[in-house]
Amino acid sequence: AAIGSVLLVPGANPLYGLNTLGGALAFTTKSGLSHPGGEAGFSATDHGRRRADLAYGWHDTSGWHSFVGATLFDDEGWRDHSAGHLGNVLLKVGRSQGDTDWSLALLGGRSRLLGNGLLPDLLYEDDRRAVYTHPDTTRNRLGQGSFNLTRRLGADSELTATAYVRDRKSVV
Repeated sequence: AAIGSVLLVPGANPLYGLNTLGGALAFTTKSGLSHPGGEAGFSATDHGRRRADLAYGWHDTSGWHSFVGATLFDDEGWRDHSAGHLGNVLLKVGRSQGDTDWSLALLGGRSRLLGNGLLPDLLYEDDRRAVYTHPDTTRNRLGQGSFNLTRRLGADSELTATAYVRDRKSVV
């Protein structure tokens, strides 16, 4: 609900870190400037998968803008004891004024995955919905904040700075 664009950078590029030997994906989040108005999407299947995406962007004439986007996902799983749940929220506020743009974004996410272990061939051939280990639970939590500042120096140049803090916790 909050992804505005995706850029595929092929090959190794140290700008995106040491582990980008095969390339990198650079995601740009939506803002009230780029995506004003509201969006909602809902889906459900007869196999127990449900998803809701909600987004709303706003901006005014003085340059202030804000955006909020959320995704909720729930899956009963195709195997026994293999339900999955995911939720995330992005809140972004900023201002564009003259040659300077800034934005502050806060992201929070939680997930719980069950039954994500591998299954030996013998069990899989006998019952495709069987689980080998139970309970096999993974819980993830993420909190992230970022501040972006851009100053346009001329028609063909700009100076950009980004600061972020990230806290994540994974419990298996």
